[in-house]
Amino acid sequence: MRGLLHTILAMTLAPLAAAPASAQQDPSIYMVTYIEVTPAARGQTTALLRQLANASRNDAGRTRFEILQRVSLPREFVILESWKDQQALDAHVGSAHHKQFREKVGPHLIAPVDDRLSLPILIGPSEAVRGGAVYGSFDRARNVDA
Repeated sequence: MRGLLHTILAMTLAPLAAAPASAQQDPSIYMVTYIEVTPAARGQTTALLRQLANASRNDAGRTRFEILQRVSLPREFVILESWKDQQALDAHVGSAHHKQFREKVGPHLIAPVDDRLSLPILIGPSEAVRGGAVYGSFDRARNVDA
């Protein structure tokens, strides 16, 4: 019985362990940052985020940098970042424009900035979402920095 259980468990987990080599060897770093500011600071925060995005797009090793704003609660923002590797992310975090953004947005925050480091996964081809983007509990968002 125990041997059968181990065999079934191994058969169940084997496909999960057989992730494509490209995903296992990919040094890319993904960061999702959630920012919530006071309603009165929404406009100022949008301007600060645009400045951050424009400067960050020139950082070495950046592969994606987008700012989204929640439609139903426009004081909530998400930064989607993708970096070539950990060194590129570290250089960005240490840059003057990143530090300046954090200093200027600090007094307007309702909650601490929520940085979430993510690992690459391969799911399949993505499809465009009409009318906004869907990100977890973020119901609908619009691009702020375009």
